[in-house]
Amino acid sequence: MSDADMKQIVKDKYGKAALKVTASSSASCCGSSVSDRDADPVTSGLYTENETACVPAEAAAASLGCGNPTALAELKAGETVLIMGAGGNLGSIGIQIAKNVIGAKVIATAGSDDRVQTGLALGADCGINYNKQDLPAEVMAFTGGKGVDVLYDNVANPKVLPQAFRTIGFDGRLVTAGAHAGPNVTIDFSHLYHKRITIKGRPGYHPPDVAKCFAAAAEGKVRAQIERILPLSRAAEAHRLVESGEATGKLVLDPTQG
Repeated sequence: MSDADMKQIVKDKYGKAALKVTASSSASCCGSSVSDRDADPVTSGLYTENETACVPAEAAAASLGCGNPTALAELKAGETVLIMGAGGNLGSIGIQIAKNVIGAKVIATAGSDDRVQTGLALGADCGINYNKQDLPAEVMAFTGGKGVDVLYDNVANPKVLPQAFRTIGFDGRLVTAGAHAGPNVTIDFSHLYHKRITIKGRPGYHPPDVAKCFAAAAEGKVRAQIERILPLSRAAEAHRLVESGEATGKLVLDPTQG
């Protein structure tokens, strides 16, 4: 199949905006309307080909938290969202979607200072190291005692998530995009009841939002964080890095490097 044929397939399936980011990706989403632009992010230097390849998968998964606000989290401009795992792949994309696409106030939390700094560098308004600071107290201080409108979790840490759950305010929403640190977590049902909290989870992505995500990426509002680029011949090493938890960003296997 020629490059032109591939581009036409992407255009027919996902719309014009998709071509501004990639000519071969097939799944992505963002949840806020963004304008189109004429520049191709790869040829203009906005994105490398490796960065472009990472945008679809990460934004699709992050849609569980912030990428599809009307259908799931219902995150709105001006609302406050607490994003767990701020230094990880889903957390970092969630911060960018919430801040740059939706216009929400973002609290980024993680278990180390460097990962908190990653969240702040991506645009978070507040950063909290839950291993050094009192997470509920810090969140309440930032929100003036109101609590957050949305808690976006992609970890299900059985020690931290119950604390984060207590920060959800009235009519707040907990949305989940993963449970690799759980999956069993204890939450306070009296807080759930009295605050009228909604809990939502959904795998996959929201097809109508795909073109919006490509457009947001084309504008530079969403960018995947790449930890390392390795040749395909080192795939076993890449798997070991993923399993070790050492990598904070995406690991890219590039077959053109060997």
